[in-house]
Amino acid sequence: MELDSGLGRVGRFGEGLLMGRVPMGLGVEFDRVIVLGLAEGTFPARHREDSLLPDAEREVLGGELQLRGARPDDDHRALLALLASTTGDSVLCFPRGDLRRSTQRMPSRFWLDTLQALHGGDRLYADDLESLDTADAPWLTQIESYVGGLSRVVFPATVQDYDLRVLLEDHHAGGRVDSHPLATDDPVLASGLRLVRARQSRSFTRFDGNLAGHDVAAPSDSDVIVSPTRLETWVKCPHRYFMESVLGLGEPDTPEEQLEISALDLGNIVHKALDRFVKEVLEDVENRPGVGRKWTKKHRARLREIGGAVCDEFEARGLTGRGVLWRQKRRTILRDLDTLLTKDDDRRLVSQLAPVASELAFGFSEESPALEVSLGAGRTLRFRGSADRVDVGADGDLVVIDYKTGSDYAFGGIGKGGDPTVGGTKLQLPRLCTRGAP
Repeated sequence: MELDSGLGRVGRFGEGLLMGRVPMGLGVEFDRVIVLGLAEGTFPARHREDSLLPDAEREVLGGELQLRGARPDDDHRALLALLASTTGDSVLCFPRGDLRRSTQRMPSRFWLDTLQALHGGDRLYADDLESLDTADAPWLTQIESYVGGLSRVVFPATVQDYDLRVLLEDHHAGGRVDSHPLATDDPVLASGLRLVRARQSRSFTRFDGNLAGHDVAAPSDSDVIVSPTRLETWVKCPHRYFMESVLGLGEPDTPEEQLEISALDLGNIVHKALDRFVKEVLEDVENRPGVGRKWTKKHRARLREIGGAVCDEFEARGLTGRGVLWRQKRRTILRDLDTLLTKDDDRRLVSQLAPVASELAFGFSEESPALEVSLGAGRTLRFRGSADRVDVGADGDLVVIDYKTGSDYAFGGIGKGGDPTVGGTKLQLPRLCTRGAP
């Protein structure tokens, strides 16, 4: 991660330290070369076929187009050229483990070629490294672990490494990390130490899930208002509810890594476009569709305009993924919006309905109080949310509609066995209409 960050340039090119990828060393003379990450899957990288032009089709051109499978050969030539460009030593590093995945790494074939040359022609493999000692391989230095390397490095490279080195030396001298000034003065380090100590102990602590004595709000507390979605999460996975709704934790958004628009943003586009469209229609009293009336061509054209504008807004915010995939998805969204009006015509004609409200919110202000459901024993659930759309029938009954843009596979059990909410895990009226007062 440190190497991925651009550090800029200090001084003149050719002086000091140059950090970059292996091919950057072509044509440059170095006093010393250090190559990091010589593990299979990193250098050379894993071979992945081109989905548009696989190697089987590239071979037809008779060498005019490079094969993806030949890229390891280019990497090998670049490494050999880099090693030949130094006037001093070369240091080749192989990471034996991946701490983020807790997995063991295999040495690069290029790294093993160098070991073979240094060992007098005998081929060595990863399993042979443990049996080598300094007498057999004076050119090989093995670092047992991160802590082992930190304890014998001459000078730590970063502030974090320096602090850890100080704590490590204090520990070897008989001191306790908890009482060291670095731990007492740094609230982040102190919190981390409390967590580690608690998780290692035999006691059932708050870091193991024991929340007794801590002020943790439950959905039925008098000052808590929950949405149907949050209550579904409470039923499906209480731990996730605790992490998301109580602690407020979540995964960071990385839109630059998305190939396609996310399902959440796709649903937001459809909801936003339909909300703007229905509200605009309801404001036009003369042209709004009455009970049983179909949507007009003018309505359909206007929904396409609104849908296109909303798509442009999400694209400008960088939420739509790669352009070539987004163009196809955009056409699909606009087509689905038009199909929705056709399906809506059929439904309203049969049930004699007309739209009367869009995104009807409740529980967010005193003017629209929360919906209260008594649980008995003095407990009450207070709901808030927003009805995507509300229709009225000729008899005055109201129908609440919930838009869904994903698959209906997860809702197949609704209503079966006399349980319309599937044990409380489906509370948003999917594929159902609720008649009566909203």
